[in-house]
Amino acid sequence: MKGLDRYIRANAQRAMNDIDFHSFIGMMEEGMSQPEIARELGVSEKVVEWLAKEMEKDV
Repeated sequence: MKGLDRYIRANAQRAMNDIDFHSFIGMMEEGMSQPEIARELGVSEKVVEWLAKEMEKDV
C-alpha cells in the first residue's frame, strides 16, 4: 500500500503544480463546491480537498 500512496501523492503533487492558484482561490471565494472546482480545473476532488486543507493551515 505504501507504493500506491506514493503514486497517488506524486500524481496529486503534479496536478497541484499545474493549477492556477489564483483561479482556485477565486472559485473558493465564489462559494463553488469542491466537486465543481475539481471539474472546472480538471483535477480530482482529492486534490481540491488537499489544497483547501493547505489553505486553512496558512490562514
